[in-house]
Amino acid sequence: KGRVVLTVAVPKEAIDASYHGSLILAALNLESGELVSQRTVPLSVLVGIDHTPQAELRSLQAEKSEEGHLLSLDMTNIGNVDLTPIADIVISTESGDFVERAALTMPEDVERVIPLQKLQLTGTATGLDQGTYHVKVSLSSGSSEILFEEMTVDIE
Repeated sequence: KGRVVLTVAVPKEAIDASYHGSLILAALNLESGELVSQRTVPLSVLVGIDHTPQAELRSLQAEKSEEGHLLSLDMTNIGNVDLTPIADIVISTESGDFVERAALTMPEDVERVIPLQKLQLTGTATGLDQGTYHVKVSLSSGSSEILFEEMTVDIE
């Protein structure tokens, strides 16, 4: 085991954003030249100071489950930096009566959403009957609200 120090040189004309890639490290036997070990290390570099967290919501779906309804919100990171999104949703009837509040989160094995990446946030809501509901979605990353949008969802 050991440490590798890496310096990343960023061109002056690089656009402010987060950049992602991988570094492949290989260890070879000095005598035979045979590959002994290989590791792929993910790299992320945040360049500049003009970082714009932005997202776009595609659709909200509901599927009946044992706990209530599994809600799935399709989103895309359209900004220039990584996001760790969570959606706080408030569900009401078409006439405006409060029904339920739910938090939609990333899958456990996902650490972040890089620019241009799509992801599905999920969570459970109880107390939904068949019908059309009005939904207010507040999408946040860290402590910052990125987006507030209103949409409808149909429960079958």
